[in-house]
Amino acid sequence: MLARLITSLNWTIGSVALALALGGPYIMDSLAGRASETGVLQIVRQIVDGERGYWALHKRYLEFTSFDAGQLLPRLNVNLDLDLSDYSFEGFYDAGGSFVIRAVSKPEVLRQTSNTMPVFGTARIYQHIIPPSAGGDAEGTSGWVRLSSSKPGILAKILD
Repeated sequence: MLARLITSLNWTIGSVALALALGGPYIMDSLAGRASETGVLQIVRQIVDGERGYWALHKRYLEFTSFDAGQLLPRLNVNLDLDLSDYSFEGFYDAGGSFVIRAVSKPEVLRQTSNTMPVFGTARIYQHIIPPSAGGDAEGTSGWVRLSSSKPGILAKILD
């Protein structure tokens, strides 16, 4: 009787552990990703509004890199604590003359920081493109850049 109970518990615990091992990375990535994505959208909106004000004064956008964003963004009247974000921000002109504001996942967020649980983070890039023709009045296009067509996790590799 006791042997049957222990065998049943082992099967149950093993099945749950296997399900978490296969589906866990996808679930953890989607939950953590949604929380950080909403913060990025707010920060990019604030930077876009600051860039519009900068355009009204200087007839150009303020370019910044991920290294000097903390010093240059206050010129746009944008007070953000970028150290708390999981993304690094940059603003630049592309080859077509459009101004691109890009948020890229920080490498230290994607690396494993704990020895007990690995981090299942997916690299994400969000960009907002302001076309050159409309100047500071343009809304622009924005969205998440798709890095790969494959889905995260082992289960997606098995099913595809």
